Amino acid sequence: MTDLKAPTTYGPSAILTPANLVTLVRLAVAPVAFAMMLTDSNQSSWPLVALWFVLSSSDMIDGNLARKYGATRSGAFLDPLADKVLTMGGIAAMCSQGRFPWIALVLIAVREAAVSGFRAVYVRRGLAVPASKLAKWKAFVQMGAVGWVTLPWTNEYEWLSTTTLWVGVVIGLISGVQYFVAGGRARDDHGPLRPVGLRRSRSAPQHHRGVAAASPGRRLVVAPPSPGDRPYSYGSEPHGVVGPMSREGRCGNAGGS
Repeated sequence: MTDLKAPTTYGPSAILTPANLVTLVRLAVAPVAFAMMLTDSNQSSWPLVALWFVLSSSDMIDGNLARKYGATRSGAFLDPLADKVLTMGGIAAMCSQGRFPWIALVLIAVREAAVSGFRAVYVRRGLAVPASKLAKWKAFVQMGAVGWVTLPWTNEYEWLSTTTLWVGVVIGLISGVQYFVAGGRARDDHGPLRPVGLRRSRSAPQHHRGVAAASPGRRLVVAPPSPGDRPYSYGSEPHGVVGPMSREGRCGNAGGS
C-alpha cells in the first residue's frame, strides 16, 4: 500500500511559498506588458492581450494556492501590491498614449493611498481589514478596461474601454468610502475598537485578551469595550471594519483592497 504524503503547508512567516512565487512572477513580468503597451501599434496585439490576460487572471491562482497551502504575512503584502502595480501601471501606460484620461488615474491613486493609510492604522493595532466584495471587483473591472484596449477586436471601440474604466473608478471610490463609513459608525456606536481575543464562532466564549496569532480554525475578532456587546467585522457581516482573519491572523492572499 502506497503512503500518500500530506501536502506541505506554510506558516505565517514563510516567504517562498507557491502563492508568493506566482505573485512574484506577476510583478516581474508586469513591466514587459507595460513596455508592449508603449511600443505596440495602437497599444494592441495578440501577444499583448494574451500576456495581459495571464497576468490579470493569475490573481485567482495565487489566491487558491494560499488557501490550499497556508496564507502568509508576506503574501498579505505582495498580493495586493501586484494588483496595484498591474492596474495602475496598465492605466498609466494607456494614459501616456492618450487612450485614458489622466484624471481617472489620479482618482484611483488617491483612493488607493487613502485606503492604504486607513488599513495601516488598524494594522498598527494588530488588526486586519479584509477587502469587501466590491473592492475585489474593482481591480477586475479596471484590468478589464486595459484589456479592451489590448484586444485587437475591441481596440477601436474607445467608448467600451473608457466606460469600463470609469465603472472601475466608481466602484473603487464606493468601496473606499465603505471603509471609512464603517469605521466611523463603529467608533460612534461603541468607541474605539480593540482586540479581544480568539473565537471559533460568534457564540464561543472569549479567552485571551490582546492581540494573538490565530491558530487553524480560529479567527481574530474585534469587539466593543463591553464584553457583552456584539463583535464587529467588515464585509458580509454587519457594521464592521475589522473582520475575519485567516489562520495566522491576516486576510490571506484574497486580493483586492
